Amino acid sequence: MIKSERQAHDYVLLLDAGDSILGGWEEDYGAKARMMVEAMNRLGYDALTVGEGELRLGANGLLEVMTQANFPFLSANLTQGKGGPLLVRPYTLLKLGGHRIAIIGVTSPKDTDIHQLGKDEVGVLDPIESVRQQVAALKNRAEVIIVLSHLGVKMDKELAHQVEGIDLIVGGRSGRNLEKPLQDDVTGTVIVQAGIRGEWLGITDLELDGQGHIVSYKGRNRELSEDIAEDPEMSAWLQSMQPTPTPRSRTK
Repeated sequence: MIKSERQAHDYVLLLDAGDSILGGWEEDYGAKARMMVEAMNRLGYDALTVGEGELRLGANGLLEVMTQANFPFLSANLTQGKGGPLLVRPYTLLKLGGHRIAIIGVTSPKDTDIHQLGKDEVGVLDPIESVRQQVAALKNRAEVIIVLSHLGVKMDKELAHQVEGIDLIVGGRSGRNLEKPLQDDVTGTVIVQAGIRGEWLGITDLELDGQGHIVSYKGRNRELSEDIAEDPEMSAWLQSMQPTPTPRSRTK
């Protein structure tokens, strides 16, 4: 499905709003996280924001996995310990179709309340104020500002209403499958979110004018049902990653 979208459009960003690197409490979660990063490398992701799933690796585990990624892990409000410097990059800048695009990541304060993190391992700043600061710093460096949010729809609405200058919020965490985008009637910020557990692919089309202003938008979520054909390359890679069964010895 991702390939078909890239074939149909000249300029495509592939983004993830968090909780994708790690989805469970398995003992081998580190190995599974590394496998997920490699899968996302192969799919050509452009950015991911850090959520609870990623933080289950712990700060050091997260930083280690990040070194294997061909895309940035983002969060404007996670710090190294309480009051330390930012844990990961707050934003990334891309050029797409002649336009400068800024993508800012933000994480819910509730995502740090997990037992996998040691005491004072990761701190968290106010998400709305953190995004406000980044938007102010980027407004002269980017024509389009996208927030990759792991806050949930309710807080995304607050963010959209309180911070001017955000063009699009791609949200996660609450697992809502928004049938159509929301738009704040004051700031004009558009909010999209596409379900949970990789069951849906959210597609948002933005039409920009010469100055990078959004002229129109439309959004839709496509279910990744059994009717969607598997990608042969990814299927072959996944099959190669399966452990080889150990032959059983025959006893007399």
